[in-house]
Formats: sequence, C-alpha cells, structure tokens
Amino acid sequence: MTALFPLYLAVGAAVLAPILLHLRRKMPKTQVEFSSLQFLVPTPMVTATRSKIVRWLLLLLRCLSLLLLAAMFARPFSLTQDTVKGQGRAVVIMIDRSASMQQADHWTQALGKASEWLNMLSPQDQVALVTFDRSVQRESVFTQNASRSAGDRAAALQTLACGWAGTDLGRALVEGVSLLNEASKAAEKRLVVISDFQEGAEIEALRGFAWPESVSLTTEPVTIKQTNNLAASLVAQAADQDDDAAAKVGESWLRVRLANARESRSESFSLRWASGEIAAEGHLLPGATRVVKFPRPESSEPEVLTLTGDEWPFDNTLQIAPPQPRLVKVAVLAGEGDAGSVNSPLFYLNRALVPNSKLSPSVVMLKDDNLKRALTDADWLVAMNDASASAAAQASAWVKEGGRLLCVVTDTNTNFLKALLGTEVSLAEAEVKDYELISEIDFAHPVLKPFEDVRLRDFTRIHFWKHRILKADGLKPEVVARFDNGQPAWLSIRRGKGRIVLMLSGWQPKDSQLALSSRFVPLLFGLMAEAGISLEQPSQFVVGDALPYGKAEKPGFVKTQDGRTLAVNVPPGESRVNVMDFGLLTALGVKMHAVDNATVSPADQERIANEELESRQQYWLIALVLLLIVLAMETWLAGRKSAAAPLKAS
Repeated sequence: MTALFPLYLAVGAAVLAPILLHLRRKMPKTQVEFSSLQFLVPTPMVTATRSKIVRWLLLLLRCLSLLLLAAMFARPFSLTQDTVKGQGRAVVIMIDRSASMQQADHWTQALGKASEWLNMLSPQDQVALVTFDRSVQRESVFTQNASRSAGDRAAALQTLACGWAGTDLGRALVEGVSLLNEASKAAEKRLVVISDFQEGAEIEALRGFAWPESVSLTTEPVTIKQTNNLAASLVAQAADQDDDAAAKVGESWLRVRLANARESRSESFSLRWASGEIAAEGHLLPGATRVVKFPRPESSEPEVLTLTGDEWPFDNTLQIAPPQPRLVKVAVLAGEGDAGSVNSPLFYLNRALVPNSKLSPSVVMLKDDNLKRALTDADWLVAMNDASASAAAQASAWVKEGGRLLCVVTDTNTNFLKALLGTEVSLAEAEVKDYELISEIDFAHPVLKPFEDVRLRDFTRIHFWKHRILKADGLKPEVVARFDNGQPAWLSIRRGKGRIVLMLSGWQPKDSQLALSSRFVPLLFGLMAEAGISLEQPSQFVVGDALPYGKAEKPGFVKTQDGRTLAVNVPPGESRVNVMDFGLLTALGVKMHAVDNATVSPADQERIANEELESRQQYWLIALVLLLIVLAMETWLAGRKSAAAPLKAS
C-alpha cells in the first residue's frame, strides 16, 4: 500500500493533540460562593492532575478521525501483486491511412510516431497495430512487446502504405474498443490514434455507442504545416440546354463544387482540362463553397480536370467519365413466326427497346442448341408461348437462380407453359364482345414501378380484342391486372429466386392496342427495372466504393467487363483539412487520456500510472465514509458524557 500524496500522512501526527488534551491539568468546572466566607483571604486553588486516561473510547474515536482525515488527503492505493510483477498494458496503435495523409510528410510523421510508441512501451505491454480509413485493417494482433525486437517492429511499420479512401474515425474507434476487449488481463487499456484529425472525418458511428470506462483515448496529431487547400468535386453531369441563345442544343454540361479551406490564404483558382484549355477560373474566399457550370469538350473519351491555386496536390485532379449507356442483353425465345411481320409481338419489341443515353438494349434471338451458354450473360428473358418445350426447362432453371422472364401468351398452345411452370396447364380463348379494358391494376407491384405517378396510370383507353383464360393445377399467381370482365390480364409467379410475368393477351394489333399506346415502352422498362436493370447506372465513384466488378482502391479510371468506363475520385470529405474539434469526441462520450505525449519522462509516466491506478481503486472514498461514521459516533459519545457528568463544588 502506498499513497499518491504521502506528505499528507504527516497530518497523522495531530493525533497527539487529543491525547494531550485528555492528560491536561484540569481546573474545577464550578465554584460555589458562600456569603459568610466572603471576607476571608483566598488561598491558591489546588488543581487536579490526571495521571491516567479515563475516557478511552472517546480518545480512540478522536485519534481515529484524524488518521482517517490524513489518509483521505494522502489518496492511498494498492500495488497489487500483479502490478509489482510488472503487469503490462493493452495498447492498440491505430494509424490513419486515408487520402489526406498523402499530403506533405504526414504519412512519414505517422510512422515516426508509431515507432516512438512501440519503443516507449514496456516489454510486458500487449500491443496491436491497426490502420484505418473507411474500414479498419488489423495489421498485427496482440503480442507482448518484449517478444519483438526493434528490427521486427520497424519492419512491421515499413510494410504499411497510405491509401486514398475517406476517414471514418468513429468506426475506427469502435473497432479499436472491440479489439481491446479481446486482450488478456491488463493493468490499463488504451487506444492510441495517429492521424491528421481533419474535420472531414466521419464520427457518426460513435452516436449511441457506450464508451467503456476502462478504455482511454490518446490522440497523436501529425503536424500540419499549412491549410491552403482548394478542392473540386463533381456535383452533376447532365445534357441540357443553357440559357444562352448561342449554346448548342443537347450540349453536355458539368457542375463542379469548389470549396476553400477555412484557414486558407489562397483565393484564386483555375480549372483546366488535360489539353490545357481553361474550364473555369475565379476567386473563392476562405471557408466558402461555390458551384461552377461549364461545358465539357465534345468527346466520348474520359476527361481529367486539374485544379490549381493551392498547395495540397493530393485532391487537385478530378476524373470525369464520359456519358455512356448501360449495355443490356435481352434474350428472346419464340417459335418459327416471322419477327419482321407487323402481326408479330417481336416486331414491336425490337422497336420499343431502342438505345438511349442511359440504356443500350440488345435483343438476341435464342436457339435450342446454344440456349444454356446464351442465358449465362442474359439480363432479361422474353418468351412467346409458342416457343419450344425443350427450351422451357432451361429457362425455368435460369429463373429459379434469380432471372426474370416475361411470357406473352398469343394463342392457346400450352406445351411451353407446361414445361416452364412444371404443372398441368390449360388455355382457352375468352369470349370478348367488341373489346375488353383493363379495369383493375395493382400499381404497388414491383413490375409497375414506373407508374407510381398518378398522371401515368390511365390504361382505360387501351382496347384488348383478344385474351386467354389460364387454368393451372396448384398454381397461385399474383394478379397484377384484371380485365373488366373479371378475368386476369397480367400474372406474376415467383419461381425460386426469380419471377415469371405472364401476359394473357398479346400486344400486337391483332390482340390489343398496347404496343401502339404511350404506356407500352414504360411498361417494358418497368419490367426490366424489376429485373435489376436500372436506368440510373452511376459512372462516378469515390475511393472505397463498391464497383460493379470489385472495389475502387485509388483515383483514376476503371474499365468494366461490359465495356463501360468508371471514374474514381478522392472522397470530398478528405479535402476539409482543418483540424477537428476534439470536444466533439468528448461530447460523444469518448474518454480522453490526460497526457497525449509519447515522450514524457519515466518519472511522469510513473506518476500518471499511479494516478490512474488510484482513480480506479478510490480508497479515499472508503476513508471518507469511515471518517463520517467515526465523527458521528464521537459527537454522540461526547454529548452523552457531558450530560451525565455530576456538578461538584470546589
């Protein structure tokens, strides 16, 4: 047992005071005067000398109260057997490897600070090394620092590399706490975060997270030499017409957001294309944000914009992907009919699926001999009920794996449907007088998503001259639409992970007016969207985003398997280079360490360790409670003795 402030133990010497008071020469308490003696000469009064202590219990309580008071201010704590033997700490060293650490010598500083910590920790300490950006990477798990030589520790740091992703500081801290919970018994648990702590770092993961009392955070900021930083990020890319009458119709325009750092001393900027042509230039005050709009060069190739005017080059390049439609393969299964005839549904399908700025459909007729291979890269499957039954089994298996199939029933042939649905099916021509209308539609169904707008929901003007009535054993389809005679018009059938949509009337003119209506193309694109073919196919990403074929690791251009070019840029948040307010972390419950310096003297390290150990044990609180109890007992006992003392004459 030792004390944090041992000099206060000297106050314990005050215990002599009550002992001396109990042994003092005591004068009689009362005097009684008699009138018959008032003329006599007084003689010196004889005092009573105590040679022994009478009130032992009262003396003991008073002495004990003084000793407890001295112990409370001395702040005692216990060096347990484990501590005496040198039980180590559990320390997680977390190094920020985000894009902003690419600037100047930030990464070199970070590795230097990590090396200082590894060399400063005692041999008994358990150490884990972690790097983080948007995610957390465990570089090494907990090992005792003594088991690794200085060369091994230096080699572990040399293998680390800085990345280009954004900073999610909140997630890193949560993961660090989780990692500390995996450590074995330790005298202290500490997170050491080495970062530039730029204000663009995300900390949302800390909201609602209960920070443990046993874990403290030590921040090790790198030295930022200057904050003159301008940043550019792409806001929107659209083909529209400018208000200027001289602008070209359909010319492609770019909107770029410019931001200047809060404490920047740079105000002038310019944006240049790779050819050297100036796209935009001007002035931007520190802390301000501005959106500039300008036309892009008439080219279908990827373009690069370079920002000049600041001293932070890591975020001065903006990659811009060219406008490009998504390639979509639409596979078609049909009988031997003439696809070029105006009476064939395929005639209208080919003309409805025309390429546009966002989608480039390719209609491919499938044959039985290459069906399996052709289905492997098909995005959507359209079939006529007169297709061969031999192809239905492979189409059904493709749907069960997650494919989407639209089957248009143009006659009463059931061979394909039997094999496709795997059940007995019958089709009959419905009796139609003049025409039928669609009177009931489930617009909440996924295949009708394009018709969420009430202005597009009018199908009542489309006449259907013919339709079929389907009966299938054990089949319970969803009815998407009904004719006004109550019979189903469109059915949806779940098959494994996929879906089959049945249209019980053709869209060609001999069956209906659907192919000639303004609702036909949106209906087809709605079916394609339900199949996962989205018109909004992004081409602009930031580092760390999931790409269609992998993950973006650094800025630049990525070529996908379907021939599209994707642009990957630095996350905009990394350009906010001013140091964050650490009070935000404290407000979210993070326990900050008192001293954030790895190079404190050994004496200060020992003092800090003693303070933390004493604050956890809180023996002073026990001394305070005992002191209050002793004082209450002493007060009661002293009052009781005074009341019981007899009155004596001298």
